[in-house]
Amino acid sequence: MKNAELNQVVNELKKVTLDCFNETSCNWSNQGVFGTHFDWHSSVHAHWMLLSSSRIFNDTVVVSKILSRFDRSNFEYERQLLLKNPNFELPYGQSWLLLLLSELEKHDAQFGELKNETLTRVSGWLNQTEFPQKSTNSYHSWLISYFLLRKSGFQYPNEIDTKFSMVDFVRDEDDPKDFFSYEILFSLLNDSPKSKFEFDLIRFPKSITIQNCHAVGKLISNSWATPEVNKDAFQNSLEFTKAYLNEPYLWKCDFDRLGHWIPQFLWVGLWLSLGES
Repeated sequence: MKNAELNQVVNELKKVTLDCFNETSCNWSNQGVFGTHFDWHSSVHAHWMLLSSSRIFNDTVVVSKILSRFDRSNFEYERQLLLKNPNFELPYGQSWLLLLLSELEKHDAQFGELKNETLTRVSGWLNQTEFPQKSTNSYHSWLISYFLLRKSGFQYPNEIDTKFSMVDFVRDEDDPKDFFSYEILFSLLNDSPKSKFEFDLIRFPKSITIQNCHAVGKLISNSWATPEVNKDAFQNSLEFTKAYLNEPYLWKCDFDRLGHWIPQFLWVGLWLSLGES
């Protein structure tokens, strides 16, 4: 269901990131793909958001613009960076990289060596790390990395699925640094429905600080659902996103705290609700 209303919402989300692509003040590096004004993992999922949403809505201009960044020399730079620093952005950023590489394959862009090496690193980390974890944060979350690995559609060792299947439930921790809901990710991975969908913005902070900005992402993830989990997932996600976009301070007024990553998190909700993952 790719209607005009949804297309308008998605274009508004894309615009914040595209504006940065078009501004020299955003300091796009001459080396690599992800050396940008964003931090590395945010740059990865910004590219994924622009490429996946533009493919789904047939925005060939943006697709061409993003694909032009993925020439062999740029990607070899990123590959060598990770070969020399295998723990860099492991697991979180490298798990997002797998999702991006999966999207690139939909455009007939193949980066087999980087894919296989990144799969080995992420899968190895998931195999070696206990689950459920005790007192971790989102950047080092087993569950988030497993979620992104699963959504990439790539093959990985069966032992990782076995480790996940042995856990009956997880609970969110009261950590202000967390920017995902573990409970929501767990329910999505198990195709288990939420008891109630809530998109009342009253729970969001009235002003954004460095101390509470991650909580915004965690609250957004509470809106995520798939058609398997909720038959009304698409309509709920669209209504939530429309209401959210009416509060610019929550997503685009502060680029450093929110604007460089919140549009991507809102797109994840729509992407999941469309059954695209």
